[in-house]
Amino acid sequence: MFELNKGKQDDIQFLEMVSAIIEGVVSKNYPKSLYLTKIDNWFDYKWQDFSGKTMGALGVWRRNTTIPPFVANRIKDQRYYEFDEDIRSYRFVGNGSDIHYQGWAENNLKRKAKNIAPGTALFWYSGKTHINKRGSLMGYLPESDNYSTWYISFRFAEKWTISNSSEISKNEINQFLKSRL
Repeated sequence: MFELNKGKQDDIQFLEMVSAIIEGVVSKNYPKSLYLTKIDNWFDYKWQDFSGKTMGALGVWRRNTTIPPFVANRIKDQRYYEFDEDIRSYRFVGNGSDIHYQGWAENNLKRKAKNIAPGTALFWYSGKTHINKRGSLMGYLPESDNYSTWYISFRFAEKWTISNSSEISKNEINQFLKSRL
Protein backbone atom coordinates (compact mmCIF):
# COMPACT_ATOMS: atom_id res chain seq x y z
CA MET A 1 0.00 0.00 0.00
CA PHE A 2 2.74 2.48 0.95
CA GLU A 3 5.91 2.78 -1.07
CA LEU A 4 9.00 3.67 0.95
CA ASN A 5 12.09 5.23 -0.57
CA LYS A 6 14.77 2.58 -1.05
CA GLY A 7 18.35 3.73 -1.44
CA LYS A 8 21.46 1.65 -2.13
CA GLN A 9 22.34 1.59 1.59
CA ASP A 10 18.89 0.45 2.76
CA ASP A 11 17.91 -3.09 3.66
CA ILE A 12 14.81 -4.30 1.78
CA GLN A 13 13.67 -6.58 4.63
CA PHE A 14 13.78 -3.67 7.05
CA LEU A 15 11.68 -1.55 4.67
CA GLU A 16 9.15 -4.39 4.30
CA MET A 17 8.86 -4.59 8.09
CA VAL A 18 8.40 -0.83 8.39
CA SER A 19 5.74 -0.86 5.67
CA ALA A 20 3.87 -3.74 7.37
CA ILE A 21 3.88 -1.96 10.73
CA ILE A 22 2.70 1.33 9.20
CA GLU A 23 -0.08 -0.47 7.30
CA GLY A 24 -1.16 -2.26 10.48
CA VAL A 25 -1.22 0.92 12.54
CA VAL A 26 -3.04 2.87 9.84
CA SER A 27 -5.64 0.13 9.31
CA LYS A 28 -6.58 0.41 12.99
CA ASN A 29 -6.91 4.19 12.96
CA TYR A 30 -7.61 5.37 9.37
CA PRO A 31 -6.31 8.93 9.67
CA LYS A 32 -7.36 11.31 6.88
CA SER A 33 -3.78 11.52 5.62
CA LEU A 34 -0.23 10.54 6.47
CA TYR A 35 3.40 11.49 5.95
CA LEU A 36 6.21 8.97 5.56
CA THR A 37 9.57 10.60 6.17
CA LYS A 38 12.91 8.92 5.63
CA ILE A 39 15.71 10.11 7.91
CA ASP A 40 19.31 9.71 6.70
CA ASN A 41 20.45 7.41 9.48
CA TRP A 42 19.38 5.60 12.63
CA PHE A 43 17.81 7.76 15.36
CA ASP A 44 17.12 6.73 18.94
CA TYR A 45 14.17 6.83 21.32
CA LYS A 46 15.07 10.32 22.53
CA TRP A 47 13.43 11.71 19.39
CA GLN A 48 10.02 10.52 20.58
CA ASP A 49 8.18 13.64 21.79
CA PHE A 50 11.38 15.71 21.45
CA SER A 51 10.41 19.32 20.80
CA GLY A 52 13.74 21.08 20.52
CA LYS A 53 16.23 22.99 22.57
CA THR A 54 15.88 26.12 24.58
CA MET A 55 18.64 28.55 25.45
CA GLY A 56 20.80 26.76 22.89
CA ALA A 57 21.46 23.66 24.97
CA LEU A 58 18.62 22.36 27.13
CA GLY A 59 16.54 19.64 25.47
CA VAL A 60 12.76 19.86 25.83
CA TRP A 61 10.30 16.97 25.53
CA ARG A 62 6.63 17.92 25.49
CA ARG A 63 3.49 15.86 25.76
CA ASN A 64 1.69 18.51 23.72
CA THR A 65 3.34 16.97 20.68
CA THR A 66 5.43 19.04 18.30
CA ILE A 67 7.00 17.98 15.00
CA PRO A 68 10.46 16.55 15.85
CA PRO A 69 13.16 19.05 14.88
CA PHE A 70 15.19 16.87 12.50
CA VAL A 71 17.80 19.00 10.72
CA ALA A 72 16.80 19.55 7.08
CA ASN A 73 19.79 17.69 5.61
CA ARG A 74 18.78 14.53 7.57
CA ILE A 75 15.46 14.32 5.71
CA LYS A 76 16.06 12.18 2.62
CA ASP A 77 12.49 11.64 1.43
CA GLN A 78 8.98 12.65 2.37
CA ARG A 79 5.80 11.14 0.91
CA TYR A 80 2.25 12.26 1.52
CA TYR A 81 -0.85 10.05 1.23
CA GLU A 82 -4.54 10.95 1.54
CA PHE A 83 -7.40 8.61 2.29
CA ASP A 84 -9.70 8.24 -0.72
CA GLU A 85 -13.26 7.43 0.38
CA ASP A 86 -14.22 6.15 -3.09
CA ILE A 87 -11.65 3.37 -3.13
CA ARG A 88 -11.39 3.02 0.70
CA SER A 89 -7.62 3.24 0.51
CA TYR A 90 -4.77 5.72 0.55
CA ARG A 91 -3.44 7.33 -2.58
CA PHE A 92 -0.04 8.91 -3.04
CA VAL A 93 -0.39 12.67 -3.52
CA GLY A 94 3.27 13.76 -3.67
CA ASN A 95 5.67 15.24 -1.15
CA GLY A 96 3.05 17.27 0.69
CA SER A 97 3.90 20.41 2.63
CA ASP A 98 7.28 20.86 4.22
CA ILE A 99 6.24 20.08 7.79
CA HIS A 100 9.76 20.16 9.22
CA TYR A 101 10.87 23.53 10.52
CA GLN A 102 14.10 25.00 9.20
CA GLY A 103 15.28 27.64 11.60
CA TRP A 104 16.19 28.17 15.23
CA ALA A 105 15.49 25.07 17.30
CA GLU A 106 13.84 27.11 20.04
CA ASN A 107 11.12 28.19 17.58
CA ASN A 108 10.11 24.55 17.08
CA LEU A 109 8.82 24.45 20.66
CA LYS A 110 5.63 26.19 19.45
CA ARG A 111 5.05 24.02 16.34
CA LYS A 112 2.36 21.66 17.58
CA ALA A 113 1.66 18.65 15.37
CA LYS A 114 -2.10 19.18 15.71
CA ASN A 115 -1.69 22.62 14.09
CA ILE A 116 0.94 21.73 11.47
CA ALA A 117 -0.67 18.45 10.32
CA PRO A 118 -4.18 18.16 11.81
CA GLY A 119 -5.68 14.68 11.61
CA THR A 120 -2.56 13.37 9.87
CA ALA A 121 -0.52 10.35 10.94
CA LEU A 122 3.23 11.04 10.89
CA PHE A 123 5.92 8.38 10.49
CA TRP A 124 9.72 8.61 10.43
CA TYR A 125 11.99 5.72 9.49
CA SER A 126 15.75 5.39 9.25
CA GLY A 127 17.98 4.98 6.23
CA LYS A 128 21.37 3.25 5.84
CA THR A 129 19.98 0.13 7.47
CA HIS A 130 21.97 -2.27 5.30
CA ILE A 131 25.22 -0.66 6.45
CA ASN A 132 24.34 0.11 10.08
CA LYS A 133 22.46 -3.11 10.83
CA ARG A 134 20.21 -0.88 12.93
CA GLY A 135 16.91 0.74 12.14
CA SER A 136 14.23 2.87 13.73
CA LEU A 137 10.60 3.73 13.17
CA MET A 138 8.60 6.38 14.99
CA GLY A 139 4.91 7.14 14.68
CA TYR A 140 2.67 10.02 15.75
CA LEU A 141 -1.05 9.28 15.53
CA PRO A 142 -3.76 11.92 15.76
CA GLU A 143 -6.12 11.69 18.69
CA SER A 144 -8.91 14.01 19.79
CA ASP A 145 -6.77 16.94 20.94
CA ASN A 146 -3.18 15.74 20.62
CA TYR A 147 -1.08 12.90 19.22
CA SER A 148 -0.13 9.54 20.66
CA THR A 149 3.49 8.69 19.91
CA TRP A 150 5.56 5.51 19.77
CA TYR A 151 9.04 4.39 18.82
CA ILE A 152 10.62 1.09 17.71
CA SER A 153 14.29 0.25 17.20
CA PHE A 154 15.56 -2.79 15.31
CA ARG A 155 18.85 -4.69 15.04
CA PHE A 156 20.09 -7.10 12.41
CA ALA A 157 21.99 -10.24 13.42
CA GLU A 158 21.10 -12.97 10.92
CA LYS A 159 17.60 -11.44 10.83
CA TRP A 160 15.87 -8.23 11.89
CA THR A 161 14.59 -8.19 15.47
CA ILE A 162 12.96 -5.58 17.67
CA SER A 163 15.54 -4.31 20.14
CA ASN A 164 13.42 -1.69 21.88
CA SER A 165 9.92 -0.27 21.76
CA SER A 166 8.18 2.56 23.55
CA GLU A 167 4.41 3.04 23.79
CA ILE A 168 3.73 0.18 21.36
CA SER A 169 3.90 -3.44 22.48
CA LYS A 170 6.12 -6.04 20.85
CA ASN A 171 3.03 -8.26 20.64
CA GLU A 172 1.17 -5.63 18.60
CA ILE A 173 4.19 -5.09 16.36
CA ASN A 174 4.50 -8.84 15.76
CA GLN A 175 0.79 -9.06 14.87
CA PHE A 176 1.26 -6.40 12.20
CA LEU A 177 4.30 -8.25 10.84
CA LYS A 178 2.58 -11.66 10.79
CA SER A 179 -0.44 -10.31 8.94
CA ARG A 180 1.68 -9.00 6.09
CA LEU A 181 5.00 -10.84 5.87
